[in-house]
Amino acid sequence: MRVISEEKLVTFMKRCVALSAEVILSLEADATSPPPPEVAEAWQALVADLAAERESDAYLQDESWNWIFDGAPPTNSIRLYGRLAWVNLQLLELI
Repeated sequence: MRVISEEKLVTFMKRCVALSAEVILSLEADATSPPPPEVAEAWQALVADLAAERESDAYLQDESWNWIFDGAPPTNSIRLYGRLAWVNLQLLELI
């Protein structure tokens, strides 16, 4: 079974950090509001791309990722920020 390449990991981490930077701006205004639609769409795209890699990467297949792949979209900005932080930490562990 192949594993996700370092190049892809770094790309995912860049996306995660960039999205985190967008989300953190909304935390100041109202952390309990839903994330802006474009941010929510970017999150869904990130999860979809990670899910595509999951099929061929044993680490991403681990049960600990299920809450990201099977969970409902984050209902507010603070939850989205938390999920992004968790994903980024997990990806960092793979490098």
